Amino acid sequence: MKGDRVEMAVDAGEPTRTHEVVAGRAGRRVETAVRRGVVEVSEVTPVGPPRR
Repeated sequence: MKGDRVEMAVDAGEPTRTHEVVAGRAGRRVETAVRRGVVEVSEVTPVGPPRR
Protein backbone atom coordinates (compact mmCIF):
# COMPACT_ATOMS: atom_id res chain seq x y z
CA MET A 1 0.00 0.00 0.00
CA LYS A 2 1.54 3.32 -0.98
CA GLY A 3 2.43 5.28 2.10
CA ASP A 4 3.26 2.26 4.29
CA ARG A 5 6.00 3.47 6.60
CA VAL A 6 8.33 2.00 9.22
CA GLU A 7 10.55 4.17 11.40
CA MET A 8 13.52 2.53 13.16
CA ALA A 9 15.69 3.91 15.95
CA VAL A 10 19.14 2.32 16.35
CA ASP A 11 20.92 2.90 19.64
CA ALA A 12 24.49 1.66 19.12
CA GLY A 13 26.41 4.19 21.15
CA GLU A 14 26.38 7.95 21.55
CA PRO A 15 24.32 9.17 18.58
CA THR A 16 20.99 7.41 18.16
CA ARG A 17 20.27 6.95 14.46
CA THR A 18 16.80 6.89 12.96
CA HIS A 19 15.91 5.37 9.61
CA GLU A 20 12.63 5.37 7.73
CA VAL A 21 11.48 2.90 5.06
CA VAL A 22 8.52 4.04 2.97
CA ALA A 23 6.61 2.13 0.28
CA GLY A 24 7.28 4.44 -2.63
CA ARG A 25 4.82 3.19 -5.24
CA ALA A 26 1.25 1.97 -5.34
CA GLY A 27 0.93 -1.76 -4.71
CA ARG A 28 4.05 -2.06 -2.57
CA ARG A 29 4.08 -2.68 1.15
CA VAL A 30 6.62 -2.62 3.96
CA GLU A 31 7.17 -5.85 5.90
CA THR A 32 9.12 -6.40 9.11
CA ALA A 33 10.53 -9.64 10.51
CA VAL A 34 12.70 -10.56 13.50
CA ARG A 35 14.99 -13.53 12.89
CA ARG A 36 17.62 -14.61 15.42
CA GLY A 37 17.62 -11.20 17.05
CA VAL A 38 18.04 -9.27 13.78
CA VAL A 39 15.24 -6.99 12.59
CA GLU A 40 14.69 -7.09 8.83
CA VAL A 41 12.61 -4.42 7.08
CA SER A 42 11.85 -4.71 3.37
CA GLU A 43 9.72 -3.06 0.72
CA VAL A 44 7.86 -5.79 -1.17
CA THR A 45 6.09 -5.79 -4.53
CA PRO A 46 2.85 -7.75 -4.96
CA VAL A 47 4.37 -10.35 -7.30
CA GLY A 48 8.13 -10.04 -7.19
CA PRO A 49 11.07 -10.16 -4.83
CA PRO A 50 11.76 -7.56 -2.13
CA ARG A 51 12.92 -4.27 -3.64
CA ARG A 52 15.12 -3.07 -0.78
